[in-house]
Amino acid sequence: MPKKLTPLEKANRKIKRVEARLSEAVEERAQLLRATLVKCENRFANNFNRPGLKACGKSSEIGKLTFIRLLHYVRPYGCTGGDYWQADEKDALFVCPHCGYTNRLYGEPDVLKLREYFAKTEDREMR
Repeated sequence: MPKKLTPLEKANRKIKRVEARLSEAVEERAQLLRATLVKCENRFANNFNRPGLKACGKSSEIGKLTFIRLLHYVRPYGCTGGDYWQADEKDALFVCPHCGYTNRLYGEPDVLKLREYFAKTEDREMR
């Protein structure tokens, strides 16, 4: 005859089932977010693109792209200030895999929150 579970044991089993379902839902959400599309657009006049290079207009899943975080140099000031690189938490870049055009993710908080779902993250120094 099976052992009767205490109320605490029942609650612990219930928690384990809920945690398993939550884990599955979190992974499903991550897969959907990796499939988020970003479009290659001519919105960014910059020094990252070769002269004459134009955006192709194609879309790519962020799960296949590199998230490029911009680093800005803080010049030395005073006796002990500055002389370090600071990450720009407002903007980021990605390179279109179809045409090589560098695109900016324009400070869109929803897009920047997706950084962990890009294939990888790279830092790029701005001088």
